[in-house]
Amino acid sequence: MFIMPLAYIALVLYKIKYVKNFVEKEDYLSVKSTNSVKGICALGVILQHLTLKLENQGIMVLFGYIGFLFVSLFFFFSAYGLTKSMINKSNYFEHFWSRRLKKVYIPMVLINILYIILYYFVDKEYAVDWRRMIKGLLGIELIVGTEWYIITLFIFYVLFYILFKSLKAHRALLFFFISTIIYAYICNKLKMDIKWYKSCFAFPMGLAFGIYGDIIFTWLKRYYKVFSILSVSALMALIVMFCVAFRQGIDTYNCYMIFLQICISILFVSSYLVLTMKVIIDNCVLSMLGRVSYELYLIHYLFIEIFRGNIFYIKSDLEYFGTVIICSIIFSIIYKKINEKLMLKIYKV
Repeated sequence: MFIMPLAYIALVLYKIKYVKNFVEKEDYLSVKSTNSVKGICALGVILQHLTLKLENQGIMVLFGYIGFLFVSLFFFFSAYGLTKSMINKSNYFEHFWSRRLKKVYIPMVLINILYIILYYFVDKEYAVDWRRMIKGLLGIELIVGTEWYIITLFIFYVLFYILFKSLKAHRALLFFFISTIIYAYICNKLKMDIKWYKSCFAFPMGLAFGIYGDIIFTWLKRYYKVFSILSVSALMALIVMFCVAFRQGIDTYNCYMIFLQICISILFVSSYLVLTMKVIIDNCVLSMLGRVSYELYLIHYLFIEIFRGNIFYIKSDLEYFGTVIICSIIFSIIYKKINEKLMLKIYKV
């Protein structure tokens, strides 16, 4: 399975450019520049979930450990986009929930219908449990494990709406950070899977960058070498510390290990912010994937289940990976166009 990580790395590095001078402030974290990164993250998440279906994971096991870093960037971009829209658009909160429903919730519900149809035919217990089906359809109960991200996103949307609508930005940001700590603490005490909270601190980072981006950009530019060396060195050091602790048999739910993973998530986003000041990713394939990254996230697990399920079972790992990725991309593009047309009709009525 060496071919899959090699193909992934080749795609990431294709048309990547290092520039001597800094990227222009207008282009830094613009939609165009972040779409390619979203494409990288979307593919990384798909590979992580595909890896879980392998009996002999080999080198692909690495994706199982780094998947949360891709999600960290998704959280960051989502939060950054919220604050930039809030700053640039008048009466932003007036249509806040209609936009969230149109872009996030309704697409999830429509995809959940497909999951319910699939499970209706392959899971007899699920087929007769109508309450469970309705809860799964509405997102009250996770119909697939990957939807934890969307539930967390909506929790953060509620917090963002309440805090930033009623308080000044700097106070709202402080209370949001405190709320994120409380959220992580509650998840831990409820013994929820660590994926629910180990990457969530990237969200308040995105809010902070959206509000104070110009100031942060100026400081990063002024002390670029210091920040780049410190962020990358600290990230590498924490990864080594985590690996050593893991090999010693320390449980990943141990407080020390949880703290390390949260810090790794934060430093990964920080390193990305520093390094992309001198890097341009001009990759049309990744950019296209970035534009449908949310749809890819929603739909890819459907094909993971279909092609290694009771009805179809592709034995070859390479064929399985290729089939899932290709089908996910094609259907994500089609689904995005259908959903956009559907939303135009709904909101015109």
